Parts: sequence; C-alpha cells; structure tokens
Amino acid sequence: MSHPKIDNATVAILAEASRNRYLTKLGDRYRLYRLSDQPNDGLDKTGPYCPCADDVPTEYRHLIQWYRRDYLGL
Repeated sequence: MSHPKIDNATVAILAEASRNRYLTKLGDRYRLYRLSDQPNDGLDKTGPYCPCADDVPTEYRHLIQWYRRDYLGL
C-alpha cells in the first residue's frame, strides 16, 4: 500500500518534466536518492537531490540536516 501523503507530495517531483533527483524508483516503491544511485529514470535528471534548507519551513529543516549528515554522510 502506498502512502497517500508521499503520493500527493511528490507528484511534481516525479513528473517527467522535473529534473530533481529527490527520490529513486525501485520497482513499485520509492526511496530517498543516494549519491551512488544511477539515473534510472532518464539522463535528464540533473537537478538537485535535496531542496535548499532556506526553501523549507523552519520546523522541517532538521530533516534536511538529517538527510545530508546521516543518510548521505556529507
């Protein structure tokens, strides 16, 4: 079962016209993009893999920090 909040929140991100690499498709599921991922949904995916913290509401910026520090190890 897919998570409706993820489905609704990522429609624009997953659109063909989007160059963002926020998610990677694995079969019928998605996970956060990793720097080691290959561009499996088009070579035109050259956009950012993470939104700029300044573009995210203050109460969610800790998630950007977690993603960069813990998930990506940057």
